[in-house]
Amino acid sequence: LPGYFLEQDLSIFRKQIELNYFGSLHTAKVVAPMMVARGSGHIVFTSSAAAFAPVIGYSQYAPSKAAIGALAGCLRNELSGAGIRISIAHPPDTESPGYDYEMKIKPKECKELSAWADVYKAEDVATDIVTGIKAGDYHIATSDFLLNRVVQGLGAGITPRTFYLLDLLLTPIWAIVAEVFLHIEDYYAYGYGQSLVKGLKKDKNL
Repeated sequence: LPGYFLEQDLSIFRKQIELNYFGSLHTAKVVAPMMVARGSGHIVFTSSAAAFAPVIGYSQYAPSKAAIGALAGCLRNELSGAGIRISIAHPPDTESPGYDYEMKIKPKECKELSAWADVYKAEDVATDIVTGIKAGDYHIATSDFLLNRVVQGLGAGITPRTFYLLDLLLTPIWAIVAEVFLHIEDYYAYGYGQSLVKGLKKDKNL
């Protein structure tokens, strides 16, 4: 449920954490012991590009997806000796009823930023995820090349990289790209912040 931080009730933030993070956590808690008992298994988590590129309107959503990334990284390390594989997907914007509804309620600035990204068919996104699972990748790649590089080149942290040498060579370039997008994000959000200040000044003058 995208929206402005100052306008949303805390219950919305709790709901996002319960659905995204705790939903993933409860599932992992159920299946991990069974996988350890048989000595093999593969857990796939679904995060989001918003975890690495948090923007206006996603203060309730992005943290819940970032938490999933941290959980996946911890479990990859903790369970690696038990024969358990961990993967994490960061799907791009995907055609779905949920996406359609989200676009209707997004703050104006968030919509404008979303226009920079392509929207992919659900079937293609699912195919990418299955391909990544079969390949045994930790960071599952998508059809969005830029998103892949942001996730694996800038947001991978201390986790396995699918294309280590490529990321090593391109890191300076993607750092520049990230800086450009940072300024683009701030450009769109700046007007909203200014409107808040003007609103406060107007209220004081009444």
